[in-house]
Amino acid sequence: MTASMIKLERFVSFSELLGQRRFAPDDMWDFDEKGFIIEAISAGGHRIPAFYIAPGIVHTYSTYEFKNPIDNDTALPKSSNGWSPDELTLHWLKHFDNHAQQSSPGAARL
Repeated sequence: MTASMIKLERFVSFSELLGQRRFAPDDMWDFDEKGFIIEAISAGGHRIPAFYIAPGIVHTYSTYEFKNPIDNDTALPKSSNGWSPDELTLHWLKHFDNHAQQSSPGAARL
């Protein structure tokens, strides 16, 4: 199967899902991991506080230099190598779910 066929198959599956369920814009989310940061925003414009994955064993607030004040809900978990192992992935999902519930009216999120 070619890459184009795989993309088309995924698009058809996605289109079928959207046809079966009516997702409100606030229930449709996009997230991206760039470097050590995971961020998410809904189609309705709501955002989840950032999730920074910094390498190291011990962290203090003075370790970080932020140009702007950060949200109180910003997560700063530790990772010995800066990667996202299973434990941090689960931590991210809990962080996401906790904050998404505040702006997502539906029971399901996409």
